[in-house]
Amino acid sequence: MANEIALADLDELTSQLKRSIDNGGFDNTSVMWLIKAWTKIAILTNGPGIHKKMVAYFVMKREPTKTSGKSKRSKDLLRSLEDYETMVEKNGITGGDFFTRADKAMLDFVWEYRKAITGLKEDTKTGEKDFVGRIQQWMNLSEEQVMKQVVFNMDRS
Repeated sequence: MANEIALADLDELTSQLKRSIDNGGFDNTSVMWLIKAWTKIAILTNGPGIHKKMVAYFVMKREPTKTSGKSKRSKDLLRSLEDYETMVEKNGITGGDFFTRADKAMLDFVWEYRKAITGLKEDTKTGEKDFVGRIQQWMNLSEEQVMKQVVFNMDRS
């Protein structure tokens, strides 16, 4: 049952990511949605205790892993998420290398995004201060509260 829900959520996550890529990019709200979506999927597929670990990494300010420069970070993330979705769907495997790659791709994407917004006006909803504040609010929720948050369409029913 958890895998079925996770697959539906992964499908919505990758669809939303594709829309954001096609529509020209990301803002604090769309990146925060990605973080929330991925966190809920990770809890479903990898069990309790993962939320605090994940969010602590999202709030850190780090350099993302070097890339070849030929591919956009968002497209790397999309590929990793699609690969993970395939692994869950075809093999029922929710942890391991494919999860780790998708999780790392999400972290690199978030760190690259944060690096890009550093220095933007802090009094707007596009600034780093706003973004970090949103992550900290998410981090302060318990795992139970996270799972009750309406993130996916399926959460509305």
